[in-house]
Amino acid sequence: MPMARSMLVALSVAVTAPTWPGVAQAEAGYCRLPDHSATSGANPIDTASSLGWIHPLPPPADRDPTESERLDFAGFPNVSAIDVLKHDGAPRQKLITTFTTNVDEIVTLTNAAAISDDGGLTFGPASRTPLREAPIELLDGRYFATEYYLRRTGPHPARLGVLTSRSPDDQESWERSEPTLFTPGDLLPGGAAHGVPIQLADGTILITVYARYRDTGTYQAEVYASHDGARTFERRGVIAGPSERFVYNEAAVEQTMDGSLLDLAAMHRLTRIGLSLRPGHAAGARVYVSADGRSWGEPVVTITGRTDYALRYSELARTGRHVKIVTDPTSGCEPEIGRTCSMLNEVELYS
Repeated sequence: MPMARSMLVALSVAVTAPTWPGVAQAEAGYCRLPDHSATSGANPIDTASSLGWIHPLPPPADRDPTESERLDFAGFPNVSAIDVLKHDGAPRQKLITTFTTNVDEIVTLTNAAAISDDGGLTFGPASRTPLREAPIELLDGRYFATEYYLRRTGPHPARLGVLTSRSPDDQESWERSEPTLFTPGDLLPGGAAHGVPIQLADGTILITVYARYRDTGTYQAEVYASHDGARTFERRGVIAGPSERFVYNEAAVEQTMDGSLLDLAAMHRLTRIGLSLRPGHAAGARVYVSADGRSWGEPVVTITGRTDYALRYSELARTGRHVKIVTDPTSGCEPEIGRTCSMLNEVELYS
């Protein structure tokens, strides 16, 4: 998310010169994907999880696919983990993963889904689905998801397709409807729903949308709420409007453990840094800040032997115009990288 005040992020990564072995071997915790999908190897993803829904089959003849072959790919994955009961009443977790199967352009989206009934150990074959992304479970047990594009029907209303399972017992047979979204602004054509919906404890369904308005000629990120079971939605608030420098579109909202809602505007009021280091491996890093980009002083955040699988946030004791992140070298690297390596997988800054 762009920030109003610019920050220079200097990344110092300690690595050795890579070596290039003839055949790369996967380390523990990684799956080796062959260059061609038809190649069968003794790795779990090729057998239990069906590699065919990751690579197109038959594979492209050349390493770089043609323009038409690029239309057949898996992108923008989403996963929902839903607690369900087995036939004998024992609890289990069902995972629904969805992904688009065409390029990221303004086109009619095509999507596929694969289901895991064993907590994600294996997934069945993928099949076409009307879902744009993995659904949420409503309080009554039904599943709910939105389509993508808004359809303007007047200065203030627009239509959005939503999908709801027919009943708690028939969770993958979808009923489509088109609720009306109302906004006080004067709409232009365009806009889309983005992000995972949320249902609050009182039954209110929240969705995040970016809509395009006549007064600015561009988009802004918003939250819409339905109090009637997704038959109608009204704009509940604006997450971020456009400015002279930035336009905000793909928004999301999260519900915290205490039930309150969080967007990036709230994160922006905090002074913290989010870091994800080498995924699945113990790693370390130091964060420095400087007023002039020359004098750094002692680190404001020190991480030692931490294993990350997602972003983790740390408060900053002081701030500055420049930020430097130094990642520590680790061993057990992939052979094609070298004997030691380090990684800054993801970073977020709020100030």
